Amino acid sequence: VDAMLRTAPGPADTGIMGSSLGGLVSVYAGVSRPDVFGLIGAMSPSTWWDNLVIVTEVSGTAGAVPRPVRVYLDSGDSGASNDGVTDTNTLAQTYLDIGYVEGTDFHHVVQGGATHTELYWAQRFPGAAFFLMGPRLP
Repeated sequence: VDAMLRTAPGPADTGIMGSSLGGLVSVYAGVSRPDVFGLIGAMSPSTWWDNLVIVTEVSGTAGAVPRPVRVYLDSGDSGASNDGVTDTNTLAQTYLDIGYVEGTDFHHVVQGGATHTELYWAQRFPGAAFFLMGPRLP
């Protein structure tokens, strides 16, 4: 694609975003390939997968260079599983612990009353996209 089209191929302009297991994969892409994916969006990620291994993976990137430029993370707080809000809050705290700053290069949203469904992901998507691809930081 980069050879055929005018693209901005750097990590500051290349993002990945998904929901549920796609959100988990997106976080992993940020951990494993920050040289490619600099904008990470995880909507209701399946943080619980493999006993919270993604929390350990993110924690292990403390001090790493490069690292994702911006990370967006969210969940709802309702439904049978509460949309994994407790585990996702743990992941959010891990990002803060390794040096991300809420509202600057990290944004965590918990939508009250939202469940693990496309309906709520669609409601949160505009804010997620604006945070990840909106105005550049100085």
